[in-house]
Amino acid sequence: MDQKRMEQLEQRIVVLEKEMNVLKRQVESILQGGQEAQKAPQAQERKEIIAPVKKGKIVVSPPAQQKGSDPIDWEHVIGRVWLPRIFIFVLLLGLVWGFTIAAAMGILTEPVRILMGFAGSGLLVWLGEKQIKKQRENLGKVLLSGAISLLILTTSQTCREFSHR
Repeated sequence: MDQKRMEQLEQRIVVLEKEMNVLKRQVESILQGGQEAQKAPQAQERKEIIAPVKKGKIVVSPPAQQKGSDPIDWEHVIGRVWLPRIFIFVLLLGLVWGFTIAAAMGILTEPVRILMGFAGSGLLVWLGEKQIKKQRENLGKVLLSGAISLLILTTSQTCREFSHR
């Protein structure tokens, strides 16, 4: 058993050396500007390498494939997907509620509310871009979508104000 295994390993080493030589030649031809190398010699070299494997002298097992599906990463799903969405929904709900209360009490006039809406959406765009640059794409996308939502609310308020005049 040990002798047979040694023979297989030696044959495998020969095959790997041939593969390495082929790769070296290809790299040299690319470095010398011969990217348009003929495909027929490469195919012949490839057949020479694969021939011992097909004859059954060397048994090469394919890489083991993972069976079943991957387990769900709940930390990623909850922390990086759903919490930012919930955050932006609660933030927008709070902003709308705050503006409604301030407008009902007469603290904020309509032009001030509109300016604050545009400033807030600009701030959310800036924060979203900053998060995307820091490789936090999910949070950045949520902030940008919040900015768009706030712009829609502000613009609809602007349209209502001008239509009443």
